[in-house]
Amino acid sequence: MGLELYYSGFVDLTSTRSVGFSLGPISLLKMIEYCEAVEIEGEQREDFLWLVSRLDAKYLDWSANRAKSV
Repeated sequence: MGLELYYSGFVDLTSTRSVGFSLGPISLLKMIEYCEAVEIEGEQREDFLWLVSRLDAKYLDWSANRAKSV
């Protein structure tokens, strides 16, 4: 509850990843640009950057583990 902003930001930003042999992380610059575009400021921006980067790290771990098991 109340985390929709962060989850929708993660979903929107997931398409900005670099893709090579494996998925790359979402760029901090892209996260900041997203915050600018949707007017996320102050402490909410700090929270957004922290939460989305942690969510992204967990997603990358999950994705790597899934690729190993296939």
